Amino acid sequence: MQKQPIRLPNLDLLRIAAAVMVVAFHFAYRGPATPGWTPSAYPEISSFAQELWAGVSLFFMISGFVIAWSAEKRDPFAFALSRMARLYPAFIACMTLTAVGMAALAPAGVDEFRMTLVRWLANLPLFSKILGQPFVDGAYWSIVIEVIFYGWVTLFLALGLFHRRQLWILSAWLALAFLNELVVRQQGLQFLLVTRHAGYFVLGILAYRTFSSGRRPSAAEMAIGLAAFALCMLDDWRYVGWMRQTLGYAPAWSPAFAAAKLLAMLLALNAAIRLPALAPPAACLALGGLTYPLYLIHQNFGYLVMHRAEPLLGRWGALATATCIVFAIAWLVFRHVEPAGRALIMRLGNGLGARFAPSRLVQVRS
Repeated sequence: MQKQPIRLPNLDLLRIAAAVMVVAFHFAYRGPATPGWTPSAYPEISSFAQELWAGVSLFFMISGFVIAWSAEKRDPFAFALSRMARLYPAFIACMTLTAVGMAALAPAGVDEFRMTLVRWLANLPLFSKILGQPFVDGAYWSIVIEVIFYGWVTLFLALGLFHRRQLWILSAWLALAFLNELVVRQQGLQFLLVTRHAGYFVLGILAYRTFSSGRRPSAAEMAIGLAAFALCMLDDWRYVGWMRQTLGYAPAWSPAFAAAKLLAMLLALNAAIRLPALAPPAACLALGGLTYPLYLIHQNFGYLVMHRAEPLLGRWGALATATCIVFAIAWLVFRHVEPAGRALIMRLGNGLGARFAPSRLVQVRS
């Protein structure tokens, strides 16, 4: 394997681009399309914003690449601990802040913003739906998908198969995904095996395989990639159907346009990992660091800010204020909450590791 850099600055730029896409989708389309979520609509930009849900798909693709990289030369304990230290502090901070905001600022009569202590407690372990409670913020559904993906990677690392039998694992995963999505259609399997979104993760893992080895994709990798691409096309079609059913309107689905979006995401990922840095590494690191807390805090908290700001600033002023505030909170979480929380989790985890396996002390790596 070729010597790899410690960090890829352009990958941080791609992360923040995906986050901005999701923020724009929620603020300019998803919120206004649902009664009571935002005080006003933005028809001037909604037709463009409705396509930016693809930022979530791009996140999954990036995650496949990053997790394959993070799992290199790590045992399952080290991998799982590093993932928990990466995800949990920002999640707890942003979820709690959103819950407090909903309890204090929510307009009356909107179920999405109805906050209770039980709802907050059920969200602490992330899997609130299993406990019969809604997410504090609907955007958390994709974080749950990520955690399940991490769980499977941890399992295959423990079995010693993640690296030695990776192509077999990816092939089996895609086969099960197509079987469930087209034939069985069982929601429990879709949740447990991440069958609907498996294609994005697989494409990211394949991108890492070629990047880390410095070679062209093999015939087997090309075949797996084509199958993953087809599964992503199916997900794109399903998502347009969901928008039409849930929000009342969606553009007609076009296979050519769906394929173009997926190709653009793949090209962006490959450009991010292969081109020289497009900005100073310190700036890229800061922007990349904003991404996760921004994703966690932006939706419901941003809607609440819009409700309070619009009577004073108008709808465009409310949109600009909400955007600035969620970016500012994301910065504070990145700079102050995440480092302290990550250090605490690593210290506790390393304490357990030292007690049961003294040689397994873990250092954080993104």
